[in-house]
Parts: sequence; structure tokens; C-alpha cells
Amino acid sequence: MTNEIVPTKPPVRIGGPVGLAAKKAAAALAQKEEEKVIDPRITPLLPPDQMPDRIGIVMDDSGSMGGSKIKDAHAGIDEFLRCCKPTTTAVAIYPMNVSPIHLNTTLPSTAIMVNKIYATGSTPLLETLDKMLDSEPLTRAIVFSDGSPNHERTFNEVVAKCKSKEIVVDTVYIADSHYENSLAESFMKRLADATGGIFMKFEAGKSTFRNSFKYLAPGTRMQLMDKSFKEKVERGEI
Repeated sequence: MTNEIVPTKPPVRIGGPVGLAAKKAAAALAQKEEEKVIDPRITPLLPPDQMPDRIGIVMDDSGSMGGSKIKDAHAGIDEFLRCCKPTTTAVAIYPMNVSPIHLNTTLPSTAIMVNKIYATGSTPLLETLDKMLDSEPLTRAIVFSDGSPNHERTFNEVVAKCKSKEIVVDTVYIADSHYENSLAESFMKRLADATGGIFMKFEAGKSTFRNSFKYLAPGTRMQLMDKSFKEKVERGEI
């Protein structure tokens, strides 16, 4: 019987020196974890003024919008922003009585700022729209209101500016359950028609402003081109 020598493995060192390749791999992993990962599905890759959809909203924050109306406005804009793709859409909010929220892609932050806007003041609708057209590089505008503008002397000038900039203006008339304001409704419809936009009428009790307003977001607006679909939205059937 012969004695056979069995080779043994060197003991594994715990906490001993690490090879150069392992060090490089560890450093690369640490750097990757520290770097901000850009997900093209949720992270804007372009600045606001270069987004394909650049939408400006004229928000009625006048005194007549107090109570449930201003809460509806908050909810409607919030849902609208949720329906916008952050990779393709920038939004500006221009209240009629307080400082504007300029074109941006941080839509959740915009929703938070909108919720701090209260109902007070008058209805300088056309002046606010005109200011927004001059200040923001928009592709489309939206106006919602429950009343007529303070005056209409700038109507033709504002419409001409929209046409020169190739900006359509979608309008939403917020009907009041206590009295009929046919002048306000006809004005909002006329503004949409004059610029090639879509006119919608919102009546509380039939639909919710949150549901109605969201269909003006870029991804769903085309559905409103169908008259029967738009009427169903206004009646709260969709």
C-alpha cells in the first residue's frame, strides 16, 4: 500500500487583499448606483419650450368661481395634468388674478401650486389670454370660465394673434345651476369657433369637471372631434 499525496487548496483569506479587476468592478457598480438613471418613459428629455405639446391654460379664478367651482377647477386641472405625458408635454397655467405658472414639465408640482389658487377678483379673460400668448411658446391654449370677460374690445386682436401663431383655443363654459348666462356661453363658443378650437359646456350634476376637462389632454383630445362622443362626455355618460 502506497501513500498517495492529495493536493490541497490554499485557504481562503477573509478580508485579504482584493484583485485589481474586482476593485474596478466594485468601483463601477458604486458609480452606477450614484448616477441618476434617466428613464425615457417618465423623464423629460427636452426643455419645456421644445416639447411637442406646449399647452397654456387660462384659469378663471374670479370671485364667481368661489366654493365648489374653484375646487372643481383644482380637480380638473389635476386630472388633466395626470393625463399628459411628461416626456412630450409642457404646461403653463395663467390665472386671471394672480401670478402665472410658466411653461414647465414638472407637472405634479404644477398641480400642487394650482391647488393654492383661490377665487377672487374679476374676469380679465382676453387680457390674460393675450398675455399668455405673448409670454409662452404655445402649441395650443385652453380657457375655462363661468362668466363673460370684463370687456371684448380686444377680441379681434387676440383672435388674429392666435391665427398668426397657429394656436387654437379650446374653451369650457362652466354653467351655473342658479341662473342662465347665455352671453358668457355664446362668448366662449365664439372664441373656440374663431380659432378652430373645441367648445365644451360643463354642467355640475351631469358630469364632473375632472372628467370633462381631462379629455382636452393631448392623448384624448382627438376623441372630442366626434360630436356624439363629446355630447356623451358633457352628459356624464363617459
